[in-house]
Amino acid sequence: MHLSEQLASRYRRHIMIPEIGTSGQKKIIDSAVLIEGASVESVTPLLFYLVASGIGTIFLNLDNKNNLANITENLLDLNPEIEILTDERNTNNISIKVIVGDKTFVQKALNKNKCLRSNVYTPTLILLQGSWCGIIQIIRVHKELDFAFELTQKYLPDPSSYLEKSFCDAGKTISSCFIGALGSIETIKSCLNIGSFLHIPLFFDLLNMRFVNEADYKPFYSDKVVENSAHIKDISGARVLVVGTGGLGSPAAYALTSLGINTIGIVDSDTVELSNLNRQILHSTSRIGIPKVKSAETFLNILNPSINIITFNTRLTSINAQNIIADFEMVISAVDNLQTRYILNDACYYAKKPLAEAGVFMFDGLNFTILPDKGPCYRCLFPQISPSGEMSSFSEAGILGPVPGVMGTIQASETFKVLSGVGKTLEHNLLLYDALEAEFRMANLNKNPNCQLCGNKF
Repeated sequence: MHLSEQLASRYRRHIMIPEIGTSGQKKIIDSAVLIEGASVESVTPLLFYLVASGIGTIFLNLDNKNNLANITENLLDLNPEIEILTDERNTNNISIKVIVGDKTFVQKALNKNKCLRSNVYTPTLILLQGSWCGIIQIIRVHKELDFAFELTQKYLPDPSSYLEKSFCDAGKTISSCFIGALGSIETIKSCLNIGSFLHIPLFFDLLNMRFVNEADYKPFYSDKVVENSAHIKDISGARVLVVGTGGLGSPAAYALTSLGINTIGIVDSDTVELSNLNRQILHSTSRIGIPKVKSAETFLNILNPSINIITFNTRLTSINAQNIIADFEMVISAVDNLQTRYILNDACYYAKKPLAEAGVFMFDGLNFTILPDKGPCYRCLFPQISPSGEMSSFSEAGILGPVPGVMGTIQASETFKVLSGVGKTLEHNLLLYDALEAEFRMANLNKNPNCQLCGNKF
């Protein structure tokens, strides 16, 4: 298998992964996907990650095509090698079909698919979006459609009758971003035939941080959430700092901007490179070579023209950290090296700023949220920087592009919950995600009484 030098550079971080390599990336490029969606808005996060990852041909069948031309222009700027079509006449050889939308739309799409009769059934990925929650499942044989249709009837109740509207709308935005990144991973795995498939549906509940693969699971909104949502703090005027505009910072800033956060600070000293574009959706081919903070500002202003972006085209250091974070209410750590993680952790502890932390490597990711003096800090979990000679940076490691999309969206979700005062955060838990096995696991975290930063002082 051979890729041009330009394509090999664009997808270098995929090619470095043993399960993908050059042959796998070539297979991704040769794949065709049909997306059936309720609207452009509902499928946009999914599209950005499929396009960034290199899915060669994407067919779109959307009920509402409003703003499709503008989104398509941005997608092709991210990756001009991709073909995006709205003509379904040539979809006989698609690799997978993806159905994206709310309960009403998914039921309608499944009914249409049940009426189709074919000797060969195209794998179908269902991405059912609710407010703060959703269901994802892959159907690989026609007879499983009945079970999938039954799911849409039983689960994801409409919360609008007992949750405040702005709270519900925020949940829909977060759910769309999360399920878009997650769905793109499952799409790529299906095209490559690697890993475990979600034949048993995955239910996610980002308010209560629950991820369950059980047929009898039913998402719920706890009494505390219902009570608190009526008194939700207005976060539209909040100021959030995102340190890093790469794989993690891109989805975090995207989600925060979509949520209507008034002011977002972005810190990065790098310039846009071709090899960034398999995962860093804030950037584009036309902006290669310019500072990442400028590229990110351009993208976010298109997404939300009323947003206030404050850029710091510099590297965060122990000298400037306190000054940079001072005017922000919460910080998102979207960095790719351990040294900066410790600097951020320490600066946020002394300034008493909440910190949303995440990390990714190949198919794996982790999240936790640090609330100074309430839960463990980064040094409680990882007391010391790796000894000299061990890997202290993941900036050159293989990464499946949408994996940081999942983790960065969770960071944005955690930020919303901390600032609004509603929902369960990862204050005392470490969330571990294995994309290859489609598995989320939660581990309890406790403060280390001997922590050199936040432990008991004598």
